[in-house]
Amino acid sequence: MEKKIPGTDKPYISDDAFGQFKKAIELTDGLSLSQVCSITGLDPFIIQNWVKRGYVARPVAKKYHEKQFARILLINSLKEAMRIEDIGKLMTLVNGDVEDESDNLLLDADLYSIFAKAVYHLEEGSVEDVIRQVMESVNMNDDKLFTALEVMVNAYISGEHKKISRRYLNVLETY
Repeated sequence: MEKKIPGTDKPYISDDAFGQFKKAIELTDGLSLSQVCSITGLDPFIIQNWVKRGYVARPVAKKYHEKQFARILLINSLKEAMRIEDIGKLMTLVNGDVEDESDNLLLDADLYSIFAKAVYHLEEGSVEDVIRQVMESVNMNDDKLFTALEVMVNAYISGEHKKISRRYLNVLETY
């Protein structure tokens, strides 16, 4: 089965998931709402609601740049298993205020990249081992970040299992 980049329905080309979108963001000086919706499969009103509620930084000149797009991907990756309020709390614990990058442990784009790389490599070991290896590969050694990534990767896995269970339930209903 083809691996999908977390928060999208797009296939991985490499374990550098965010890199697959970074060039498009740079070339177009940000993504339009319709482009973000096309990549994520989200309805525009959902993204606008996340911005309105303070979970995603406001777009600049109606364009979503790396920080907004990465946050949208993170939320979309976790929303199947976590309440939006809990995702917001998790993001605040890791990166403080959504509009202020000075209090960030690391940039949202970097957080998403590490998270997506861990998801990509999940078949290679336990969640903890994979996160540790990915963090080492990017020269990160932070207990708070490690714990946040454990929450994120486990929530992602739970969300994927929830989707599978829902599909089987739908099949069962056809009998």
